[in-house]
Amino acid sequence: MHQQPVVRGKSRRLSQSQRVMIGITVVALIVYYAVFFVFPIGYAFVGSFFNWMPTKRVFTPIGLENYRKILGQSTLGLAMRNTLVFTAVVTLGRTVLGLLIAALIHGLNHGKSLFRTIYFIPVVTSTVAVSMVWKWMYEPSNGPLNYYLGLFGVPSQRFLKDSAQALWCVMAMTVWKETGYAMVMYMAGMTGIPGTLYEAAEIDGCTRLKAFRYITLPLLKTTTEFVLLTSFVSYCQTFTQIDLMTGGGPGKASYTMVYYLYQEAFGNNRFGRASAIAFVLFAVILVFSVLQLRITRGKEAEKHA
Repeated sequence: MHQQPVVRGKSRRLSQSQRVMIGITVVALIVYYAVFFVFPIGYAFVGSFFNWMPTKRVFTPIGLENYRKILGQSTLGLAMRNTLVFTAVVTLGRTVLGLLIAALIHGLNHGKSLFRTIYFIPVVTSTVAVSMVWKWMYEPSNGPLNYYLGLFGVPSQRFLKDSAQALWCVMAMTVWKETGYAMVMYMAGMTGIPGTLYEAAEIDGCTRLKAFRYITLPLLKTTTEFVLLTSFVSYCQTFTQIDLMTGGGPGKASYTMVYYLYQEAFGNNRFGRASAIAFVLFAVILVFSVLQLRITRGKEAEKHA
């Protein structure tokens, strides 16, 4: 039987070409991350120990003075408290509502794609556009929310202009906008749950509520942990809706850490102090993330013990 000759040289050249392309891609990625991530972060960390005012060309070493200044100001405590409240409320609201909506849509026989799309549209809509629409809706004088509340005899509310309501109004908008993401994640998780489990539970006389509690929730644990962790990291850095809807006000009632950082850098031209705020925020996010991961791994270890 005649055998086809093996062209080893061509195979070798192809393999070498692939290795070259892989090498170029890896080097390009390393350069990209070094230039746009590592260097700026390192420069900002160094700058946090300097009196750094770019518009005045000032870059003078002052040691830990920036950290002492921000830790000694009440604004840092207010911004940190607002950030943690915002993060906790929005994360919880997004997760719970996303799970409930996902369960309701998943139980439908028809129209799943339609409802999934409807609830996911706010997620892909620009935060700027959504913030401006909700700001108009919250307008005390001519906004639609006060109009409809008036139909039920509720007195006119000041919403974003009230220091006690402003942050909660922004949180409500954020939950409305971001719930669709959690919904999609939970629906993906529910799709992977075998239907035989529910059939067996139904045969045993288990109600839908009990099946949801003892089958769906435990099997969605990984999804829940992912949604909680990503939500926490994301909402600790909330800025756009705060800037557009309240400007940190009234007064400083809706200041968050990132908005505080922004004001110090671009409002007061104190980039060194802004860098110090950024690394305080980084430390907080790191601590909470590590704690959450340890709790999760501890529970997994107990389960497999």
